Amino acid sequence: MDNNESIIKQISSLYQKILLREPDKEGLEFWSSKIINEKLSIEEVKQKFFNSKEYEQVDQKYNFSNQKEPPKGFFDDYPRFFSTSKTVQHSNHLNGRFKAIIECNLKIIKNSSILDIASHDGRWSFAALKKGAKQILGIEAREHLVNNAFRNMKAYDINENSYNFIANDISLEIKKLQPNQFDVIFCLGFLYHTIDHWNLLSEIKRLNPRFVIIDTRIDLSNERIIKLHVDYPGNEAHAVSNEPLKKEVLVATPSKPALETMLTCLGFSNFQYFDWKKNIKNFRSLVDYYHGKRVTLVASLSEN
Repeated sequence: MDNNESIIKQISSLYQKILLREPDKEGLEFWSSKIINEKLSIEEVKQKFFNSKEYEQVDQKYNFSNQKEPPKGFFDDYPRFFSTSKTVQHSNHLNGRFKAIIECNLKIIKNSSILDIASHDGRWSFAALKKGAKQILGIEAREHLVNNAFRNMKAYDINENSYNFIANDISLEIKKLQPNQFDVIFCLGFLYHTIDHWNLLSEIKRLNPRFVIIDTRIDLSNERIIKLHVDYPGNEAHAVSNEPLKKEVLVATPSKPALETMLTCLGFSNFQYFDWKKNIKNFRSLVDYYHGKRVTLVASLSEN
C-alpha cells in the first residue's frame, strides 16, 4: 500500500469512527491535501474532527435517554430515504423530525391537500401520505431530488394519483398556483436558504391554506432581525443558484421574533411550537433543536 492509500484509509476510518458515516469524495480530498501539502498529522486531523460542528451532532453526550442506541422510528421502515439524499442521513434526525412535523400534526394532515415547499427527495410528502394526507404537490429546485422523490413513491407503492413533484424554483412556481388548492403548506428546512422571506410567506398567505407547518433554523437574537449569510450551491443541503457558474448565494436566517412578526402581519396566528426537550430524549443529529437554533411550528390563518 503506497502512502496516499494509507492516508485515505486512515481518514476514512476517522469518518466512520467519529462522524459515524462513510466519507464523501470532497472530504477525503480535502483532508488528504491537508496531510500531504500542509503536513498535518493524522492525530491533528482527528482532533479537528472532534472539534467540528458535525461531530457535535453525533456526540453521545446529547443522548439524554438510558438507551445507548437511538430509538427506532417511522423512517426505519423506509430505509430508501437514508440513501436518496446526501443531506443528514442519520435515522435519529429523520425520526425525530417525523415526530415534530408529522406525528403531532396528524389531525390537520389527515385527508388534507398539501403543498410541500422544497420537497427534497419526497420524504415529508411520503410521510404525510402514509399518515392520511389526501394529495401532495412537491416543488423542489434540484432535478435529481425530484427524480428520487418519484422513485421513492414508486418503490413504496404510493398511489401515483395522490402525488406530483415539480422541478423548479419555488419563487417562480408558487406564483402559478391558485388559491384554495391546499389545506396545509409545508415549509420545511427552507426559510434559511432564501433571502426573500416576506414574498414567500406572502405567496403562502395568498394560497389561503388552513395551516402552515414550518421547520427552520432561526437566529437566536431577541430582536426582530434577519441575519445574512452565504450558501454554496454545490452543497445539496444549501440554496440553489439560478446562475450555473455562481458558487455563492446570499441567503438569510430570521430570528424567532422576526418570523412571528412576518406571519402575524400576514394574518397567521395561534403559533404552536413543538416542545423538543419535552418530547425527545436522544438529540444525536438533532443538536440544533436542543440548543433552540431550529424550531418546528404550526400556524393557522386568522380568517380560517
